[in-house]
Amino acid sequence: MEYRLQGHTLKAIAATMKVSEPRVHQLIKAGIANIKAENAQEVKALELERLDMLMAAHMAAAAQGDLNSGKMVLGIMERRATLIGLNGPIKHELTGKDGKPVEVESKVTPESARETLFEQLQKAGLAVLVPAAEEKQAEPSPKG
Repeated sequence: MEYRLQGHTLKAIAATMKVSEPRVHQLIKAGIANIKAENAQEVKALELERLDMLMAAHMAAAAQGDLNSGKMVLGIMERRATLIGLNGPIKHELTGKDGKPVEVESKVTPESARETLFEQLQKAGLAVLVPAAEEKQAEPSPKG
């Protein structure tokens, strides 16, 4: 799992460990299952540690003016800020030509959605139920 965390390919890991690629895949899958069992704080700590490693590798070159390293450092800083919540939630709003929020009106009702779904199922040969409106029309009216 450590090789994969470092970004090595399955082929490279298999060669290093002297096992088959399918075996490497099995081992990684088992490792991922263990990660899923970890709590979010542990995973977050692991990600922060990776960011620290990347930052250490690029910071000196960025400080010396290397543009690629500078971009990498800025990306790492942005990812760290997002991961630890410094950026806060991001609000997205669609605006119209006048700069005001776009208003959306839905013409879909539950009944029209049900009818459309029934029609599509029927076209696909999957419909076996009759829509509620048709059921009511098909039922004989009570005589009293």
